[in-house]
Amino acid sequence: MSVLILNILILTGMTLSIYFLIGGLFQSLIVWAVIYIIVESVLVLLVVSLLSLISSQTLSVILTLVLYVVGHGIESIHELSMVKNSDFLTYTIKAYEFLLPTFYKLNIKGYVLYENTLSNSYLFTTLGYGILYSLVIVIVSLMIFERKNLD
Repeated sequence: MSVLILNILILTGMTLSIYFLIGGLFQSLIVWAVIYIIVESVLVLLVVSLLSLISSQTLSVILTLVLYVVGHGIESIHELSMVKNSDFLTYTIKAYEFLLPTFYKLNIKGYVLYENTLSNSYLFTTLGYGILYSLVIVIVSLMIFERKNLD
């Protein structure tokens, strides 16, 4: 995890130095976006670690990729008329959002580029969501690892 965070910080430093060299202005949302990128990356790492305890490494990577793509795309599914007209689909999507990671909440890059503002309550609530979800995954992983036979 520390290598992952160090990698993100190095890439962020390089990207921001180029951004400021070409005349970009500092925004507080840039710092939040970097924090969210770190939280999202750690969350993906924890999900793949949890799934590797349950299944094979290949299957865990494939399932993590599926969860990542669906976690980013679930936001736009709410707008489909088929979903709006079906109570079953609406509840299914809400159940997904409750049980599985919704990565779209941690993606605020569009706000950094276009809107430049987000409420503090959204920022702190989403950060809390990411950290709490990560802690739950760690706890579940520890419970599974304790029961795992390493012989």
